[in-house]
Amino acid sequence: MEDESAARQKLMAADEVYVYKIPPMKGAGGHRADDWDLANPLQTCNLVVEMSGNTLYLEFMHEGTLFAQSKMVLDKEKHLSISHFIQDVVDSSRYFAIKIQGVGGKEATIGFGFRDREKATDLRESLQYFQKSVNRESEAQTILPPVSIPVLEQGEKIHVNLHGKSTISKTKTQPEKTGKVSVPLLLKKPPPPAGDE
Repeated sequence: MEDESAARQKLMAADEVYVYKIPPMKGAGGHRADDWDLANPLQTCNLVVEMSGNTLYLEFMHEGTLFAQSKMVLDKEKHLSISHFIQDVVDSSRYFAIKIQGVGGKEATIGFGFRDREKATDLRESLQYFQKSVNRESEAQTILPPVSIPVLEQGEKIHVNLHGKSTISKTKTQPEKTGKVSVPLLLKKPPPPAGDE
């Protein structure tokens, strides 16, 4: 489960985002911005996009208050992808349909869009970056098994012999009264400085 207090990485921000109450899709083709009454947005907000681990947050802020939030958790077991949460509309490159979460975990779909096509491109790039980051983390976990780091027990010492072949041996000694573990490192005496011959 995602730790809500984990540090978030900011991916993008936009000052002017239009939020719309949208009708259900008319068919399997996807949402159409032309059906949204674009001249009358529900609200004009700021948008902040942040990621933390396998979670992406799109927060729509109005006058410093959270208006709506989409929390996208890419769960490998549930086989969820970004397209489960956010989709391009079929008739514009500046508008999107997105699932938001309300009280009690209920989901609703709203529409939003940008005045500038450049900001819509920034959002798509942020989504791709997030997806690639989650994929890399998932691949790293399957490729690299967890590594156990050896730990010295109390009273154990390591001896390293650097004469000829390198060998390492561990011996156990009685702990000192201080309770500290001593780890002596035996090295070959360095050569004398030049001019001391």
